Amino acid sequence: MVERRVECIHVKNLVAFADEASRGGDKWSVVPISRTRARAWACNPDAVPDDIVLIVGFVDERCAGYLGLLPGRVLVNGQTERVFWLSTFYVGPDSRKTGLAGMLLMRAIGLRLTLAACESSEEAQAVYRALRFQELGPLPYSVIDFTKWNVLGIPLRMVRKALRKPGKRNSWLDFPIDVFCRVTKLVSFPFLLKQLGNDARREWSEVSSLPDWPDHQSSRSEKCVFVRDSNTIRWMLEHHWVTTERAKDTPGYYFSDFRDTFEYRIFRSETSNSHSECVLLWLTTRDRLRDIHILDCDLSSPGSAAAVARLALEVARNERADRVYLPAEFAEPLLNSRLFRRTLRMITRPYFIRVSSKDSRVSASLEEVELHYCDGDVPFA
Repeated sequence: MVERRVECIHVKNLVAFADEASRGGDKWSVVPISRTRARAWACNPDAVPDDIVLIVGFVDERCAGYLGLLPGRVLVNGQTERVFWLSTFYVGPDSRKTGLAGMLLMRAIGLRLTLAACESSEEAQAVYRALRFQELGPLPYSVIDFTKWNVLGIPLRMVRKALRKPGKRNSWLDFPIDVFCRVTKLVSFPFLLKQLGNDARREWSEVSSLPDWPDHQSSRSEKCVFVRDSNTIRWMLEHHWVTTERAKDTPGYYFSDFRDTFEYRIFRSETSNSHSECVLLWLTTRDRLRDIHILDCDLSSPGSAAAVARLALEVARNERADRVYLPAEFAEPLLNSRLFRRTLRMITRPYFIRVSSKDSRVSASLEEVELHYCDGDVPFA
């Protein structure tokens, strides 16, 4: 008879647990958390030592799946309540359709916490709906994907697809495809920047540390918003969830904690009215794709959205990025251009929430939830 059980890991025990799991062996053929991520989670400013942040499922005493819980806060009518984001939800292929995924989620629900989730697979979304999570949003955002513009590389990509065999990659075609993609980007960026016009020009300087970051969310006290304040941002900047060093990679971890490039960049600009504006960009490379994300912004002037979009494109040009991710408010200035309208790909991100109690302030304010691009674990990995 198959024996299944779940085990809850607290913040205070997380690093030691990750070190044990990373040593491998039959018990840990599925690694539930990387060492790098565990050390970062242990420093979460919204967590306390006794918080349960990882639920691990075992089948016949072998790790077969896990569910991470990321403590955060939600602001409701000027007051905060705790929320736990579901993160790194995974069940190994051999244990799917055995009920283990449901056991992990039911254990999380049994903790009587307010649970939230985003960026989930279709299978996970179906489970959330079955367990009476309420759907929020979805949140719209946009991406400029330069890999889709690589017209010169289309014939080679077709050849690579035709020659593809299970478990084998035709890597000899990667180099010419990459060359054609670089040529496409080299030609495209000047046209894209010209479309934004001179009004979007702004002098930005890169700075090494985060300046004083105002609490914009307190000014929206009548809204229901997930909290992302200066403490959260500084934690993100100082404690990365992933590593760029192969020696620190955790083998067997499904979500992988290695990135070829992973860095946050802070830019500052002085506006004409002597106010300082600040933008936080995220640059990451994974599976040969280099991405730029606009994350947090402290803006004061009306035309700043176009200036930030231009900054992201300029950094993308300098870094030869393949994709640029734009929250809705920064994609909007680009829609005035026919070229941008044809190149922007609109995406929606679903959110789910299950409140701890029907009497909670969050439960009474679900209709007023205001979603943002950085909600949840999106900007961390």
